[in-house]
Amino acid sequence: MKKKLLLVLVMFFITLFSNNLYSQVGNTIVDTNSVWSMYMEYVVAEPVPETYYIHLKGDTLIDSKHYTKIWKNNDLYPTDNMEFEGFIREENQKTYYRYNVEELMYDFSLPLGDSIKYNDFWCKNIMVDSVEINGNKYKEMKLSTVFGVISIIEKIGSIEEGLFYTMRLLNDGCINKLLCYYNNNSCLYTNPEFNYCSLSLDNPIKTEEDEKTIIYPNPVKDYLNIDSKEIISKIEVLDIEGRLLIRKEDINNINYTTNLNSLSKGVYILKIKYKNQKIASYKLLK
Repeated sequence: MKKKLLLVLVMFFITLFSNNLYSQVGNTIVDTNSVWSMYMEYVVAEPVPETYYIHLKGDTLIDSKHYTKIWKNNDLYPTDNMEFEGFIREENQKTYYRYNVEELMYDFSLPLGDSIKYNDFWCKNIMVDSVEINGNKYKEMKLSTVFGVISIIEKIGSIEEGLFYTMRLLNDGCINKLLCYYNNNSCLYTNPEFNYCSLSLDNPIKTEEDEKTIIYPNPVKDYLNIDSKEIISKIEVLDIEGRLLIRKEDINNINYTTNLNSLSKGVYILKIKYKNQKIASYKLLK
């Protein structure tokens, strides 16, 4: 009996400590400075992938509850032609989604070992940890589901499949994956499954040139080396929003070294154009 009581007390204090330790900033998900870039492809014979973005903008009252509006578009910034995707709100570390009726989206107060039902599927909290994003610590939880283990993080949601994952536990005819998470126009998280934040900046299909070229070191501090089996004619370095930062032309060599000391720390896209007119793109870290 004493051992059982001691175990209960230990679990209580672990849960209390983890909630206080990891939730050091206000809202867990709802932040109008956040943007999610997403990869999507329909489950068809010849899928065509595309990128879309999730924005939180504007608020409203429904049944005396304050909601923020969710929008979707094809741009990192809000536009006039965004599609309405529903409402979102938070209360006591719980995130709720509403379109016609309100549903529980995330519960970051779920104790270790407890289970919760998302979209009619039970999920069990099997691990509580923390992750640092932009100098702040956020709670990370691993949930065991009938589809496997998923990771959810405050501010981001599912790090594999983005904000709406718990609403899509049952396949809705398309595959959705998180590419990158932004806050205040800065990319704070990149899904390691991908090497880009937008299909408009990169080609997800591996080309022959990818296999023939080595870039190092990556992350780079000052000088970046490029060794290729094909003749390089031009390189470009872009930021994650597609803005051109550096261009080097008339290289005409299979080896090239360039100084990137002027770049600040962050995620970039390196585009290499070869003499055979083919282009390859790479994720570059500084």
